[in-house]
Amino acid sequence: MKKLLWVFILIFILTLSACDDGDISTTIDSQTTLEPTDNEITSKDITTIINEDIYLKINAGVDTVDIHSDWMDAGAVFVLDDVEYDMTTSDRVDTSQLDVYPIQYEYTHNDIEYSMTRIVVVVDQSPPEIELNLGVDTVAVGSEWTDAGVKITDNSQEDITPIIEGKVDINTAGTYEIIYRAIDSSGNESSITRYVTVIE
Repeated sequence: MKKLLWVFILIFILTLSACDDGDISTTIDSQTTLEPTDNEITSKDITTIINEDIYLKINAGVDTVDIHSDWMDAGAVFVLDDVEYDMTTSDRVDTSQLDVYPIQYEYTHNDIEYSMTRIVVVVDQSPPEIELNLGVDTVAVGSEWTDAGVKITDNSQEDITPIIEGKVDINTAGTYEIIYRAIDSSGNESSITRYVTVIE
């Protein structure tokens, strides 16, 4: 799933719908550039030139966002004789669902409808957070040790069952490691270690 979402990031769809008597040329002044910053990817301005008087521009914005985070629409503008007019959209991004969302902006001028499309990708790039539950982790040889387990939270809000590695031999003195691993459905992984001491 994670690889599929990255493929969609690299395939940026630019849509232009216009009916004009003159020729329509599309020029990408600065193409979408992937710039990771704290699990975000920022796109640069995308400009489509219609003629010498009119061009459309998708404003630069953070268009790859982590699940359950806020996405701010940077918008798009229709520019006529260097005067900017906000383009409108009714499309929405559901940041509670991993998916690719096309946001189509529209503006009508002289009964001609112009449009451009922004692609927003909701991903999960954050590993689960693991916290050790408090427990009795120093026990005497021959006594019983109870694993207090861990608490796992994830930005995806899914239930994650830990993978537990390691074993405590209560009949042999020593220090034992119990490793808890948490992997979410997007493949993000984290781990934490509990140390259990068996004493004479």
